[in-house]
Amino acid sequence: MRDPRGCVYTDMGRPELAEVQWRRILEESPRQRQARLQLVDSLIRQCRFLTAADELERVDDAEAASCEAMLLRVQLAEGQRRLAEAEQWARAAVQRFPETAAAWEGLGRLLFEHGEAGEAADVLGQVVDRQPGNGAAWHNLGMAQLRAGQIDAAVESLEQSLRVRPDSAATREHWEEAVKRLKEEGVGDDRGPEQEVTEITEEDLSVASVRSCSNFLHTGGNLS
Repeated sequence: MRDPRGCVYTDMGRPELAEVQWRRILEESPRQRQARLQLVDSLIRQCRFLTAADELERVDDAEAASCEAMLLRVQLAEGQRRLAEAEQWARAAVQRFPETAAAWEGLGRLLFEHGEAGEAADVLGQVVDRQPGNGAAWHNLGMAQLRAGQIDAAVESLEQSLRVRPDSAATREHWEEAVKRLKEEGVGDDRGPEQEVTEITEEDLSVASVRSCSNFLHTGGNLS
């Protein structure tokens, strides 16, 4: 169950208020699986990791095996600085749900934050393969490529993100940085920001609709 108020509070960055909403639902319907997972998410966002772990143990076996629950375990272990355990859960999620973009995104984010940028780029490439119209995913891929020194590829990924999300100031800023580095390396990309704007056509904007990607593009992490 996705209570509108709980989701709104989460999107507003008020997980403590979202927690109240999810607990009210669980008081009325203790077996609401999705509400339990949303409660765990709100607790992790508040860095209340022990309470989150207790609530996660109350999830039934069927829901505990879901991709969402496994990714919550990634975030929980990461928050407690148990990074090896977090990576194990992230890789297990990818193995169990290989066609689920969120699983690849979870592993890619973890590798970007704590691992090797080149491997993070490879993993995030799996996300855009599954969601080619996801501008946020293209942004994240471009950021990993930029960190890994794959400048030419980063320019292309950030351009693709701008085709879907042309008003993203953060993506455009990083795209300009990538183009600048490309020119400094003498690769020969002569495009400037104004020229690139003219290359983003109305046809480009008809790419498949983009889902709301609040996972790690807009959470204040390094990828944004």
